[in-house]
Amino acid sequence: EYSDQDRDSIITSALAPGTFTGHYKQTLLFGRVDADLNPSNHLLGRVNLDRFSDTNPADAVGGIALPSAARIFRRDTRLAQIGETAILSDALFNDARLVWQDGDPITEFAPQHPSTQLVRPGVSTEGESRSAFLTNRQYQIADTLSWARGNHFLKLGGDWFHSKSGGNGQEFGSPFTRGQFTFKTGISPTIPTSQLTINDVQRFSQGFGNVRYTVNESNWSGFVQDDVRLRSNLVVNLGLRYDRQSLTDDTNNVSPRLGFAWNPGNDAKTTVRGGYGIYYSEIRANIVAGWELNGPTGFFTYSVAPGQLGFPTSLTPLAGFPPGAVLPARDITVRPGRRSFYSQFFDVSKLAGYPDELLNPKTDQATLGVEREVGNRWFVALDGVHAHTVDIERNIDLNAPAAFDRTAPGQTRPAATADATRPITPVAGGYRRILVTVNQGEAKYDGLQLNARKNFERSGVLLSYTWSHTRNNVEPDAPGGDPNDVHQLGKEWADSLLDQRHRAVLSGWLRLPWAFNVGGVATYASGRPFNITTGADNNGDASNADRPVIDGHVISRNAGRGDAVYDLSLFLERDFQVGGATLGLRAEAFNVTNHENVVGYNGVYGNNANGQPLSTFGLPLGGISNVDPGRQYQFQARLRF
Repeated sequence: EYSDQDRDSIITSALAPGTFTGHYKQTLLFGRVDADLNPSNHLLGRVNLDRFSDTNPADAVGGIALPSAARIFRRDTRLAQIGETAILSDALFNDARLVWQDGDPITEFAPQHPSTQLVRPGVSTEGESRSAFLTNRQYQIADTLSWARGNHFLKLGGDWFHSKSGGNGQEFGSPFTRGQFTFKTGISPTIPTSQLTINDVQRFSQGFGNVRYTVNESNWSGFVQDDVRLRSNLVVNLGLRYDRQSLTDDTNNVSPRLGFAWNPGNDAKTTVRGGYGIYYSEIRANIVAGWELNGPTGFFTYSVAPGQLGFPTSLTPLAGFPPGAVLPARDITVRPGRRSFYSQFFDVSKLAGYPDELLNPKTDQATLGVEREVGNRWFVALDGVHAHTVDIERNIDLNAPAAFDRTAPGQTRPAATADATRPITPVAGGYRRILVTVNQGEAKYDGLQLNARKNFERSGVLLSYTWSHTRNNVEPDAPGGDPNDVHQLGKEWADSLLDQRHRAVLSGWLRLPWAFNVGGVATYASGRPFNITTGADNNGDASNADRPVIDGHVISRNAGRGDAVYDLSLFLERDFQVGGATLGLRAEAFNVTNHENVVGYNGVYGNNANGQPLSTFGLPLGGISNVDPGRQYQFQARLRF
């Protein structure tokens, strides 16, 4: 399978307005071989390849970012798997699997033209020197033994998994190795950047230090499960699982499971299903990159203003860290459970709540559902689910300044005043924010889904409606998970950014004369929340996660709510006989109405003392990651023989 796409991005900078075309190419290969070695043994072989490149990932060029800031995103991965199924007896069989995966690279970001970055606020961003080249190699061995005896169907097995990953930089790049110059505001946007000098610069930054890391981890698990038919209309599932991840300090990850399927009164038209289980999630291996690269022995960014030691004399980056210069207090990220190691850099005892272990997130989940056939070929199902996850990992500044209660718009505390209240006072060569990975995240999900479907001889229809509510106190997958105030974590509990309260989907197909098939999918979904911030560091804690004060109090997290989204997609298809083969032609149209389905909104409210929002607040954000695609057409030809 091969994809080749051109994606236009609009440049609005007065220096070079126009269109930048990014090129996306992807090649996928899927191969599988099955062989019966003998009547009792079956061998499976599988190979996958995935290669792609993108010359403008996530609209890196667009808006005021000029083509010289472009980066190439590339991936090259492969997988090989061998599986063997053995029938040991008429009631006993075994399934074994060996998997090898290699990503070289799994992620690569490389500037198209490595150069010093020049930033003119509100005018342009030119140049790029951040890069990353990350690799990953994995091995897995798994085996499951199944045994059927009487009313029992027993399964037991386990797997072992080893991964080695790392490389140069983080997922989205290392620091600016060739420096970044930020120019003063107020310079006419019609003046080319090439005519500016070092006298027009208000700040210079450049990265130094270690940008490499390696992670070795092993995971293993074991399980036993028994499906018991207690009665002709009742089956109960009992299970127990144990997981261990070497990256964490969690050793008691025992997970019981219970489920059932019941036909009340032996009524074949009604089925009731339910279950409860405990599930442990793995900690992401690339979390180590934050500890290694952003820790005391990782890289750092040296930032200076005109007149300070080390400030360049021209628009040329530094050849090395300036002799005699003292690095200002910087922010670092550290892992739990390493008191003795970090004590050589700072007094760990002053960090209240520093954890001595890292845990795996734990989820309790319960489900209950009923399905019934009503009328001729009509099926109705109602399913509910509740999930509660605790011990989600997040980074918290344990060296945060004292709380700063705000009751009126525009209130701010100077950074110097805030720093003076930190447990460890920031000094030159020392640290300011000490972000520690802690298991203080929590999330809840409640959902109820109603499905109705009917299959006709020449048509079919499915109607699905889902009500759900997702709440948490941190967004694990969203960047910048800082709270409004570390000392007020209880006020972070709110709707998740993924909370979509209502979603309805109607799909169907119909056979037309002359063997044509027509159908489509119509979707409605309510808007999702977005977080609202002042855009300023009100409490002086070096994080711009502060939320505005409205009606005398700081508003809750994710208080904004986007617009609903709509989509109508249609298809038309027909098969033709061509000799001894079948030629299938299919035409599809996505988002037929070309409705603008925005998913990203500007949440910067502003920090005005009068409490009025900025004129740009709540407006849609630009870029392909903030809006679903508009109308699209797709045509397919398929030959079967």
